[in-house]
Parts: sequence; structure tokens; C-alpha cells
Amino acid sequence: MIGPHWSKGWIIENNIISESKCVGISLGTEIGTGHTKSLEKHSKGGTQREQEVILQALRSGWHKDNIGSHTVRGNVIHDCEQAGIVGHMGAAFSHIYQNRIYNIHHKRLRHGAEVAGIKLHASLDTQISENIMYNCYRALWLDWQAQGTRISRNVFFDNLSEDLFVEVCHGPYMVDHNLFLSPMNFRNMAQGGAFAHNLFAGRFVVRSEITRITPYHFPHETAMAGYSNITGGDDRYYNNIFIGDNDPNKEPVPITFFEHLPLKPRDEVGEDGKTAMDGVPDNSICYLHAVGLGGYDQHPDVKDKKWWEYTKEELMELGDAAKDFFIGNAVLPVAMGGNVFLNDAVPSRHESQAKIVAQKGINVEIDPALGKVHIQIHDPELLRGISAMLVTTDLLGKTYHADMKYEEPDSSPYHFDSDFFGTKRPDADVTPGPFELTEKGTIDFDI
Repeated sequence: MIGPHWSKGWIIENNIISESKCVGISLGTEIGTGHTKSLEKHSKGGTQREQEVILQALRSGWHKDNIGSHTVRGNVIHDCEQAGIVGHMGAAFSHIYQNRIYNIHHKRLRHGAEVAGIKLHASLDTQISENIMYNCYRALWLDWQAQGTRISRNVFFDNLSEDLFVEVCHGPYMVDHNLFLSPMNFRNMAQGGAFAHNLFAGRFVVRSEITRITPYHFPHETAMAGYSNITGGDDRYYNNIFIGDNDPNKEPVPITFFEHLPLKPRDEVGEDGKTAMDGVPDNSICYLHAVGLGGYDQHPDVKDKKWWEYTKEELMELGDAAKDFFIGNAVLPVAMGGNVFLNDAVPSRHESQAKIVAQKGINVEIDPALGKVHIQIHDPELLRGISAMLVTTDLLGKTYHADMKYEEPDSSPYHFDSDFFGTKRPDADVTPGPFELTEKGTIDFDI
């Protein structure tokens, strides 16, 4: 319905956008890249075609001086069939905030790999904040090159597939102070993410994608610095809250890639009866873990010995496991600290001192029909005494591939010294999760 095409600096604000059979707002792609040549769509693999499209876009002037830097704020977007907001390279360096997006892909007229409340390719340095996204097929999908992206202070609930899907990206991307309240919170098919002060009430899928080679960039630029596959890891989790979902079976559950548990899938179904995406059955298996960080147990820790530090003799002792070091498929290390696991949520082995409690401590009530969330922290003592540290750029370090810090688009450092509402945090012993506890302790509010 609204689209700046291949341009820079639009302001799209305070609109009510609904009933598009495709997209509410399109932030653009370059038509000359050849991405729309449907007759050639199946002559090459999708990853190869996308690589060609990116290179052609660079040749056509894809640079922050010319493209992106749009502002999309204060809009209500609902009942669109493909996406509320979409962008393919054209959304880079943009700011998307304070929008309410719901009922996306609600009628199920057709399906496809671009269906989400917000779906962006190459969201370089894009800031996605203070949005409320619910009752979507999936809420936020960042595909390829989410380098420098920040996802902050958003509220996600009642989404069918998941709240957040990050795909084949090397980072760094930052996820902080969000409320993830759907049954499935995060589908992680990327690496290089940092997660701080979020509230997670649903499950994760964590998997590698070693067959797809995608680019990373020089910091805060469109110019490409290199390519790599996605072995997984290079993620950080600090000061988050995980609320268990009362599932007595905490073991990982195998699922096909586009299956949606714990809800039943609503995708198209192939002739063999298996779940399909874009009409193509997908037999790729991954694992849905209990609420928490157990999906990272097979990853090395940042404190472990790095692969290049092994001697030849030590590698020989590793046997077949050492092959990954030489074919580029070794999973990357992860870092964790200051997280709280309520209602028997499951920590990772990387956090031996994690606080685990049987009580829930936080009530979350959702009314999808009214688009409302009520949150009550009625047992604040469960969140005290963690000695969680202030999360900063220095703590988070650099990502492995892009060799880039977690920082603002202007290269200034992150310093998370205020909470979801802007309340000032102390310099030490901050409260895990999105909300800093006051002297009163209890928190009761509606969104």
C-alpha cells in the first residue's frame, strides 16, 4: 500500500494500514537486480541467486548515502496477507518504532518465505523498537545480513510460528528489553546475537545452516567484508528472565524445520503429507528445547580452548570431531551470565551458577482479542541477589566473522543503564529482565 521503492529518507507515520492482499509497507528493493525474473527462479539455487542480487545492488548504488534511512513510526498495520512491513536491502539504516502490527497472514490466502509482521533482508543498522506485534503467523523475521540491527523494547505475543526468526546472519545484532510471550519465542538459524534483559516465556529452536554461504560487511557499511556459512553460536545471553511453560517433558523434541510446536502446523501440506514451505516439503530436522538455554549445551564456551590453540597431538585424540575444525563447520562458542530461570525453566551448562527456582514469580495475562498484555511481578525477591552486571559494549566484545563490536549505528557504545520504561539502573547488581525493581518491588502494569 505504501512504498518508497529504491530511495532514501521517507517518513511514514501515524497511518492505519489494513487489508492489503500482499504488504502494508514496502521499504524497497532494486528492480534492476533481477530478483523478480520469475522464469529464471529455479535455474539456480536461492542462495546463489541472492548473492548475485546483493552484488548487483552494490553496483547499482546500494549505499547509506542513497538508500534506506527511512522512519516508520506510530502506524497501525493489520490484516495484511504477506507482511506488515517488508524490505529487501532498501530498509537498511532505518528506524521502525512504536507501530502496532497484528493479524498478519490471518486469512491464510497463500503462504511463502516472506510472511511475517516485519520481514527484512539486509537490515543493516536498522533499529526496531517499541513495537507491539501479535496474532501474526510469525512476528519479526530478519533474513541475511542483520548486522548492526537492534531489536529493543518490543512486545510479542500470540504469534503462531515464533516471535523472532533470525536467519543466516553473522551478527552482530542486539536484542534487549523485549517481552517474548508466545509459545515459541525464537528460531535461531544465525550466529552473532546478543540478548540482554529480555523476558522469555516460550521455547527456542537453535540450529546451524552449513550449506548456505552468506555475506558479512564492514562495520556500518554496505560494502561486503566476506562470506561464510552458519555453524551457529557466537551468541551472548546476559541478565534475561526465562519462565518455564509447565511442560513436564524437558527433553528436546525433534521437529521439521517449518513445523510449529507446541501448536499444530498450518502450512501447506505436500503430497507425501509432510509439512511444506512454499509448496516444497521440508524434511530438515531441528530440535525444540524446553524454555531456557539448553539448546546451547553442545556449543563450546568462550572460556574454552580455541580450535587454533590445539596441538596436532590433541587434534588426533579428538578423532572425527576434529574434522569440523578443518572444513569450517565447528560451532562457535557462546557466553552467558546473570540469567534467571523461573518455573523450572532450563539453564545451559555454560551457566553453572544460574539461579533456578520452581516458583513462577511473574504472572502474564494475554487478551489477544483486545491486543492487551497484563504483567505482574508479585514475588520480586526471586529476582534479587543475582549480582547481574551492567551490560555494555565492552562486556559483549566482538563477533567472530565481522570482527565488529555490538554498538550503535554511529559507533557509540551500548550502555544498558535504563530499563523497559526508562527507569535508571544502578551501576552494579542490576535486576535481570526488562524491568528494574524499585523499592516497592512489585510491578503491575498493562501494555
